[in-house]
Amino acid sequence: MLIFYLLIVIKIIHGAIPYFDKPWTINVRGQLTCRGQPLPNAVVDIFDYPFLGGNIFVNRTFTDENGKFSIDGKVFKFLSVKPYLEIYDHCQAKNTFCYAKRKVFLPLKNGVDGKERYSRKWNVRSLDVNRTISLYGHNIMREEHCDLIFETIHKALQNLNITDNKQ
Repeated sequence: MLIFYLLIVIKIIHGAIPYFDKPWTINVRGQLTCRGQPLPNAVVDIFDYPFLGGNIFVNRTFTDENGKFSIDGKVFKFLSVKPYLEIYDHCQAKNTFCYAKRKVFLPLKNGVDGKERYSRKWNVRSLDVNRTISLYGHNIMREEHCDLIFETIHKALQNLNITDNKQ
């Protein structure tokens, strides 16, 4: 019987938690460069690292021809946000089928208070993804990803083109 009451209490608390969520507003702006040159068309995503469960996607944008970006989003959470950026770019990529994925953590203490109570803004200024290894005291994690299927198709098409030219 005690287990039954415990399950009912858990169900009530679990259902009530969304009513206590706070609307956090996140705004990040800056400029991405590669070896001192603007990095256009890089993908910039905002994610929130939750207390439990998987990462929460917030928003996506692309850098302009000058490498500049401005992105904002809203997250409804009971606890404080732990936002981070994921940047996808071709700086330092070994070929066109590869891209770099970088994680940039944005601590709340480094964010400036916004207009709303639960609002934070970050200005990462100019971030050279080729040189910068840390921001706000956190290391920037870099992974390289290559789409092997596209590379295989490209090589097959090249071979097909070479054999067509020989005939």
